[in-house]
Amino acid sequence: MSTETNSPPALSERELQVLRLVATGATNNQIARDLQISVNTVKVHLNNIFSKLGVQSRTEAALFAVRHGWVELRQPAAVSVVDTLAPGAAPPLADLPAGVAQSSGPAASIRVNSAPAVVVARRPTRFRYALIGALVVAVLLGLFAYPLASSTETWRSYLGPRTVSPPAPNPPPRWALKTALPVAREAMAVAVVDGVIYAVGGAGEQGALDDLSVYDPGKDTWAAGARKPTAALGIGAAVLGGRIYVPGGCDAQNHPSNVLEVYDPARGRWDPRVSLPRAICRYALSTVEGRLYLFGGWDGNETLADVLVFDPARGEWSTLPPLPSPRADAAAAVINDRIYVVGGRMGEKVLNEVLAFEPSRVAQSSSPWSTKSPLLHARAQLGLAPLAGNLYALGGGWSIALAENERYDSQADHWSPIESSPEPVERAGGAAALDTKVYLLGGWHGRALASVQEYTALYRFFVPSLPGQQ
Repeated sequence: MSTETNSPPALSERELQVLRLVATGATNNQIARDLQISVNTVKVHLNNIFSKLGVQSRTEAALFAVRHGWVELRQPAAVSVVDTLAPGAAPPLADLPAGVAQSSGPAASIRVNSAPAVVVARRPTRFRYALIGALVVAVLLGLFAYPLASSTETWRSYLGPRTVSPPAPNPPPRWALKTALPVAREAMAVAVVDGVIYAVGGAGEQGALDDLSVYDPGKDTWAAGARKPTAALGIGAAVLGGRIYVPGGCDAQNHPSNVLEVYDPARGRWDPRVSLPRAICRYALSTVEGRLYLFGGWDGNETLADVLVFDPARGEWSTLPPLPSPRADAAAAVINDRIYVVGGRMGEKVLNEVLAFEPSRVAQSSSPWSTKSPLLHARAQLGLAPLAGNLYALGGGWSIALAENERYDSQADHWSPIESSPEPVERAGGAAALDTKVYLLGGWHGRALASVQEYTALYRFFVPSLPGQQ
C-alpha cells in the first residue's frame, strides 16, 4: 500500500519556484524574468524537475504539482495603482500594495517586490483630473456606441463581467555586449572619473600589464591612456580628488609590490606616492571621506587580515582594527560611508561572508566591524559595484562560471539573484557602475577575456507635466 506525501521529493526551493510558475502557464522567458535568472538556468531547472518527478512535459509537471498540493492556482491579481500625491505628501503604508515602497520628493522612487527602483516624475493634480475626465467621457461614448455596433449582444451581457488582458510588453534585455577591451585581461583595476571608465593593468597573455585603457560609454569607444609605470595584476583602484589611486599589486612572477601610483586624468600622467608599509596584492580597496582603505590581501607568503588607511593630505599610511579573519581576493564598495567587504578566499576556501566597516566608529574606540547577510554563493575575485543603495556582485565563481549574479539591498540587508552575463565570467572581471548601468569588464573563463558587458540595473520612466505645471 503506497502513501502520498505533500513534500516534493528532492526538489530545491528554486526548483519549486520554477514549478509554481510553470503551473501558471509562464514561458521560460517569463520565468527567467520573474526569478531574475537566465533562460538557460530555467531550462536546467526544468530538466531536473522532469527527472525528479518522472514526467516528460511541462503539462505533466504542472498537473503532478497541482495533484499533490504543491502549488495552488489562483486568478491573476488585479493591477494596483498608487495614486499621485501632492508634493511633500506621503501615502499611509497601509494604502500601498504589498511589496511597494514609495519615497517622497520631486521624483518619487518606487520599488516593487525588491526589483530595481523605477524613477517616475509626479503627475500634477490638474493633469490627473483631466485624465480622469477623459476616461469618463471615453467610457460613456463606448456605452452608447456599443449597442449600435452590435445588435446581437444585449446590454446585460455588455455590462456583465469581462476580462481584458492586453499582453504586457517584454522588457528590454538587461545585458548588452559593448565594444571589447583593446587587450584581453583579468585581475585589473577599474575606476570611474567624470563619466569615463578606466581599466588599469591586470594580467594578459604576456603576463602583468602596464596598459591603461579608457572607455567612453556614451560613444562606446576605447582610447589609450598613459601607461602605468609599474606593470601589475591583482590590483584595485579608487578615486580621490579626481585622481585614480592604485596601490601594490603582483608582477608576472606573482611577487607583490609596495608601490603607490596615482593617475591624474586631467594631466594624463602617473605620479608616485608614499609606498605601502608592506608589499601586497589581491586586496580589497575603497574610499570614504577623502581617505583610501585597503583590506586584507596577500604578501607573497600569507593571507592578511590587515586594514590600512592612506591619508593623502598628510601623505602617510596607518593601521586600523584588522578584519575578523584573513582573506584575499575580496571586493569592497561603499554605501552611505559604510564599506562593505564581500567574499574572498582563505587558502582554498572561497567565502560567502559580507562584512561592513564603519570608519566613524574607529574614533569612538568601538569595533568598526559588523556582519551582514551572506552572499547566496561563495565568491572570490568578484566584480563589485555600488548603485542606488544596492551592491552588484558579478562573477567570482573561482573555478566555475556561476549561473547567477547577485544584488544586495543595503536597507533590507538582503541578497537576491540576478541574471548571469551573456558571456560567462568565472572570476577576476572588473566592475563599475555609471548612471543606471553596471559594467563587467574582461575577466577569466578558461582564458583572459576582452568582453565588455553592460547591465541595465535601473529603468527610468518620465511622465511629462502640463504647461505651467511644476
